[in-house]
Amino acid sequence: MGKLKTKYITKSSENREQKKWWALRGINFEVNEGEAVGLVGFNGSGKATLLKILAGQSEQTTGFITCDDPINFASLSNLQDEKLTGLEHIKKIIHQTKMDEFKADHLTNAIVNFMDLGYWVYQPIETYSLEIKARLVLGIALFVEPKLVLIDEVLMLLDMPFYQTVIHKIQTLKDTGVSFVIADSRSLVVETLCERTLWLQFGQAQDFGPTLDVVQQYEYVNNWFNGLTLPEKNEFLAVKEKEQVDFDIDDLYEEFKVEQFNNGFTRKDEPHMRRQFYFERGADPIEQAKKIQKTNEQKTKQKPAKKGFKRFVYTVLTLVVLAAGGFAGYEAYLNYFTKPELTHEEIQKKNESQVQSSLKKADHKSATSKEESKKEKVSTSTKESQKKDSAKEESKVEPEATKEKETTASTDENVQKINVNSGDTLGGLADKYETTIQKIQELNQMGESEQLIAGQTLKVPK
Repeated sequence: MGKLKTKYITKSSENREQKKWWALRGINFEVNEGEAVGLVGFNGSGKATLLKILAGQSEQTTGFITCDDPINFASLSNLQDEKLTGLEHIKKIIHQTKMDEFKADHLTNAIVNFMDLGYWVYQPIETYSLEIKARLVLGIALFVEPKLVLIDEVLMLLDMPFYQTVIHKIQTLKDTGVSFVIADSRSLVVETLCERTLWLQFGQAQDFGPTLDVVQQYEYVNNWFNGLTLPEKNEFLAVKEKEQVDFDIDDLYEEFKVEQFNNGFTRKDEPHMRRQFYFERGADPIEQAKKIQKTNEQKTKQKPAKKGFKRFVYTVLTLVVLAAGGFAGYEAYLNYFTKPELTHEEIQKKNESQVQSSLKKADHKSATSKEESKKEKVSTSTKESQKKDSAKEESKVEPEATKEKETTASTDENVQKINVNSGDTLGGLADKYETTIQKIQELNQMGESEQLIAGQTLKVPK
């Protein structure tokens, strides 16, 4: 893709009769890097309208503009605050780029020297002639970070010496990759600077191609029109103006749809396509899809590279570890096989120390075994005394248990069981069986309770 690409650009407005009138009707063209594209056409053909749309000063009704670079616009319409001096206007434009102070001062001096205005640079813009205003806007557009420059019929306002200076500057910038769109009514300017030319006629692209071919056709039609009589001119203009009123935007949308379908879009995408064409008016959807695809391809290419780098790192680390291990093994080998041989006295001392250490270990083992045998004897005597004590306690407990059994048995022999009838009381039963209330409570473990329940079984003395 080039520096600038436009597709399906339209611009509508209302005429005197409150009818929609199309100043631009489906303009398509592109500008490559380092290329200048000319705009030719009659007055009112749409050249200025198209440049304002490209510069962002006006919005298209439909269509797409794809451009990633900032755009400089050399037009007299940019001089809105003419109360400023030329120098103040230059500094204002440079300040908007957020350039550092040193570069800004250097650039300001370069623009002032290029314009060659002398004392006029300190005067208000409203006092300038058209030629001085043209110098001012051209100086700013050609020096303040130019990437893509639009020139709107200001070259024709220059005197010949400064015109030659500007032509040389434009050619130099083109050699560095700066692109231009130049609108001029003089064919000579377009032929001098532009490789390709767009011919606009009544808001429609009449031709776009090599400059010499397009300019030849344009001049032929221009000479033909100038040769018409006044009634013939009026009739011709009336027909062309009616075409601008009768233009059907839906026909252009159908052309846009066919292009989208040919590039992989489907009927499911049509609601989004309509929204892009009529309302969003951003970059070309096809170019956006290409950018996304290119980005994805770059990501997929980067992934194997990352994996390869990781493998390289792992390989290097492995080699380092193996090298370190080999060095350590070599050191162990040297320590083992290059040890100095011991003398007879050193060997005898070593054997004596080994004997003494073994004797010490034997003494330690015998002392440990004696202590363990003592502990075993103490624990055995302790267990025997515990068994005797437990036997004594059991012998004491057994008589007591027999006594309790005997008392329980004797108690059961002197007791009888009765059933409590409805209306019985504890006092009545005590009188009946010639005993006391406390005795009945004691036999039945009732505590101090005197409550009886019909059908309850009670123990009473015989």
